[in-house]
Amino acid sequence: MWMSRVRRSRRTFLFSFAGGGGTGNSPNIRHSIRMECSDNPDRSSNPGCAFIDCEGNKCDHDPGYLMRRMMKADFCLQPPGDTPTRQSTFDGIVAGCIPVFFEKQGAYTQYTWHLPADPGDYSVLIPKDDVVFGDLKI
Repeated sequence: MWMSRVRRSRRTFLFSFAGGGGTGNSPNIRHSIRMECSDNPDRSSNPGCAFIDCEGNKCDHDPGYLMRRMMKADFCLQPPGDTPTRQSTFDGIVAGCIPVFFEKQGAYTQYTWHLPADPGDYSVLIPKDDVVFGDLKI
C-alpha cells in the first residue's frame, strides 16, 4: 500500500532539502543550498526547491511533516552534516525521492551491503566544491 501511495504522489518540486545549518556567510554546501532555495520564490512558474525547515526538532517530532514534503519532490538533497550519513537519506528513499549526494562517503562507502553496487542506479552525485566554489546550480 505504501509503494502505491508513493507512486501516486504528485511531485511538484524538482528537489527538496530537509535540514538546518548553513545560515552563516562562510562558504559551505548547506549555505549554498539555502541560497539557491531562496533564489526561487515563485514555485508556481518554476517548481524548484522545497526547503523543509527542521530547526527546533520539527522533523523529529512530526515525521509525517517530513514525509509529506519529501513526497512532493523528485530529488532529495543529502548534504553532509555533523556526520557523513543522514537519516534523511533513507527517509527520502522511502518517500520515493532520488537522493542527491555531494560527497561519496554520504552513502557510497557507508552502506555497500544495503544499496545497489552502482550508485548511479539509485542516486546522483554532485561534487560539493562545484556548487560552493563553482558556478554549478543544483
